[in-house]
Amino acid sequence: RGLVTELWAGETVVGEGKPRAETVRAWSGPLGGIQDYTFPSGHVWEVKAKRSKSTTVKVSSVEQLDPADKSLHLVVLDLDERSADFDGARSLVDLVQGWRAALGANPAERHLLDLLISRLGVDLSDPYYEETCFTLQHMTVFRVDGDFPSLRAADMPSPVSAVRYQFDVRGLEAWIVEGDETGRE
Repeated sequence: RGLVTELWAGETVVGEGKPRAETVRAWSGPLGGIQDYTFPSGHVWEVKAKRSKSTTVKVSSVEQLDPADKSLHLVVLDLDERSADFDGARSLVDLVQGWRAALGANPAERHLLDLLISRLGVDLSDPYYEETCFTLQHMTVFRVDGDFPSLRAADMPSPVSAVRYQFDVRGLEAWIVEGDETGRE
């Protein structure tokens, strides 16, 4: 679900108005980046998935939603697992094929995309990745600023490490952003 979420967000809100090659180069999650997308401008995106009936999102480190000195946005996708014949359902294989098509005949960027996916240990020839499909029910973008209710690395006592937590998105209405408010170049 995580990889599907990152690619789905990357081809929509994160990569909106950008060449797909630029979005591929900004995809830092597979390389161990703290956030999922880091653009040269300093604009950073963290992408999370949840089931549509759920209200909570899991955060895997205290740094993930720490805005510190960056322009950070959180994208939450409500994804539900569906059969392949369900209208609008997409598999990981579908998403990767779409990214490859958007990259066109750019062999360097297509190679980078394939490398990033392989770094995650994903073998796209495994039938699971074509048979397991999802539908996007809703997507919400949040501005993560100094007032956003998340943990901060600077506030953690030195013996504390490897913090994971979750939060309820119903309490984040004040940070929802629309369209151009995301500061995309």
